[in-house]
Amino acid sequence: MPADPRPRRWPVTVLGAGLIVALVLPLGLLARRVPAPTPAAPGPAAVLEAAAAAAESAPGTPPPPGLMRYVAARRVTLEAVPDGDHRRLVRTGMITEEWIPADRRRPWTQWIRDDGPPQAWDERTGAYTAGDPVPASRWSARCGAYFPVPGADPCRRPGLWQDPTPAFVAGLPGDPGALLARLRSDAAGDDLEALTYAAQALSRDLLPSRVRATVYRALALLPGLGVTAARCTLGRRTGTALGLGRGGERLEIVVDERGAYLGSIRRLTAARDGLAAGTVTDTTEITTGLARRGRTP
Repeated sequence: MPADPRPRRWPVTVLGAGLIVALVLPLGLLARRVPAPTPAAPGPAAVLEAAAAAAESAPGTPPPPGLMRYVAARRVTLEAVPDGDHRRLVRTGMITEEWIPADRRRPWTQWIRDDGPPQAWDERTGAYTAGDPVPASRWSARCGAYFPVPGADPCRRPGLWQDPTPAFVAGLPGDPGALLARLRSDAAGDDLEALTYAAQALSRDLLPSRVRATVYRALALLPGLGVTAARCTLGRRTGTALGLGRGGERLEIVVDERGAYLGSIRRLTAARDGLAAGTVTDTTEITTGLARRGRTP
């Protein structure tokens, strides 16, 4: 995908925290009553197979006249940024909205804007201070080629995981094992990067239902992927979080029982740059629907 042309000053952020609730039962009660065994929670293969089956059973239909497919990604990130001899925490939010016509050869529209001003943590006041927002950017282009290559047909660009064009999708293997091999090859053998590529493709909401199902089944074969939360809420929707860790961080994707991809969460699994283990450093919430150009569902 072409690089975002907007100037970058601070990355985008969210602080996360965990909550542990302990339930203590009297020993006498335990001695008198044996509780029924708790059913085992579904593992990653079962969760992803259910999502794949749901995706296959509900193929998408073209938008009715006057409406377009609407895809919004709300991203928030947190990062410790060097500031002289110190580091400061910078939190930023961004919303990317896209309107995709039923006939993809017609113009698409993308709008990127800040979700509130960026904020930096001020140790002196113990609070976040607002920074300067970046002006909103809006593009419109046939086939979603917002930054076309001069002289090339924008509707025939090869695409990639971050830009799953029809040509790119047509070249993906239909077998889950082969698709996982393709993901790992494109990621140079880095399984966390392979999961990142899959998440980026799913977040665009451009994959046909059968391909989305195959991606889910491919990820079920990814070594080390596990269920990190049976119930995880992003925005107003709840699904199951599945994650893979490496090098002190973990990437989690969230899918629901209807086969919808809800977004991703990146968190630290070890302290880094003054941030504690468990801190959420990046979240992306995906919202989809049907809407008129420039409007929300």
